[in-house]
Amino acid sequence: MHVKAEHCRRIDVRRWQREGILQDGRAGGWQWTDPDTGKQMAAIGYRANGSSVTLNYSIDGKPTTQIVWLTETACNYGGTRQWFTCPIRGERVAVLFLRAGRFACRHCQRIAYGSQSGDLCDRAWRKQAKVEAKLGPNWARPKGMHSTTRERLVSIILECEERRDAALSGYLDAMLRRYPSLRSDPLLRMR
Repeated sequence: MHVKAEHCRRIDVRRWQREGILQDGRAGGWQWTDPDTGKQMAAIGYRANGSSVTLNYSIDGKPTTQIVWLTETACNYGGTRQWFTCPIRGERVAVLFLRAGRFACRHCQRIAYGSQSGDLCDRAWRKQAKVEAKLGPNWARPKGMHSTTRERLVSIILECEERRDAALSGYLDAMLRRYPSLRSDPLLRMR
């Protein structure tokens, strides 16, 4: 079973480059905060050394130092883009995840995104939430949205609900075929 990326600490080279953290000789601290409370959850120290970044952090109270090498690629319209080099596979990656006491890419750490392990119902819920975010409360048409766009979005929501109903019905049918004794359960009888 894979750990979910949403539950792991991560460092993103794109964000670090935007914030100037990867400039040669720069040192400081990086922290993760709880999005709801704003309270610090974890922190690491860093020092950029031109072609690498030295990370200092503690795992179970034990101080740990890890060197992560950087690589660059040329951009189409000039300039360069920096990447982390995965300490295990040696491939360039944008994001490193902390697991098992070290930072590495999600493939080496056996980390999956939550959307990769969802079933049909989960995918339908995710799609519905994404569409509902475009609409106002109670699926109201926001100002500036065409009525036809709203109607299309509402029909997508209804399709998601139908998919979930069909998946649940299929699951219950399979359970009743597998366990025929459930048919006699008074809680499952249709009235």
